[in-house]
Amino acid sequence: ADGDGKVSIADMSASVASLQLGLSPEQVQALQGHLDADKDGFVSRGEWEAGMRAADINGVLRARHLFLVPSRQGAGEPAAARATGGAGEQDDDHLDHKEAHRETLEQLERVMRDLEAAREGEARERSGRQQAAARVEQLELDAQLSAAAPP
Repeated sequence: ADGDGKVSIADMSASVASLQLGLSPEQVQALQGHLDADKDGFVSRGEWEAGMRAADINGVLRARHLFLVPSRQGAGEPAAARATGGAGEQDDDHLDHKEAHRETLEQLERVMRDLEAAREGEARERSGRQQAAARVEQLELDAQLSAAAPP
């Protein structure tokens, strides 16, 4: 928050308050302690990134009745968060997760097809280079034989 490249307990408290997360001072202290792996009183960039990689983001969102929902505007766009509530919340969550998994599977399949096409293209190029090298070798051998033949 103050631009020094590390998060102090004061920075964490101010951020939690700004985001209206509703955490008690004890919970903010626990969060700071959890993220501060080297226990120097500050959360470095590396500690923050490690904490975010290990975090159960979907669990946090579900606890606040928020769910990740894939964007309906187009494929490949980032997922958007929306609040859900009322009857059928768990059904909606299940459907949202099913849709997110389907879209992820489709993206994975596209990447796999692209990788396979690239691999096939590389194999064709390698084969072409081998054929060209064999042809050059044959021409060199023919030239040597022609040069060694009596007139």
